[in-house]
Amino acid sequence: ADYIKMNPSYLSRLFKNELNKNFIDCLTDLRMSQAIRLIQQGVDNVKELSSRVGYLYPSYFCKQFKKYTGHTVSDFKRNH
Repeated sequence: ADYIKMNPSYLSRLFKNELNKNFIDCLTDLRMSQAIRLIQQGVDNVKELSSRVGYLYPSYFCKQFKKYTGHTVSDFKRNH
């Protein structure tokens, strides 16, 4: 919002109206899709995964990953 000099609330509303999702949900979708691709490419270190998809804290990444996929990172690696 700052970059394009727009009110954050207004930008959020436009985003929701256009995509039927809020910004955080879209960002989470992108991050988790990328995490899944990285896992499939052999990246298996949670700290590296979380960092590469934009999470500062690996524990929060793990919580979000479980919420998004229904699996822990290690279970996902084993089963996919």
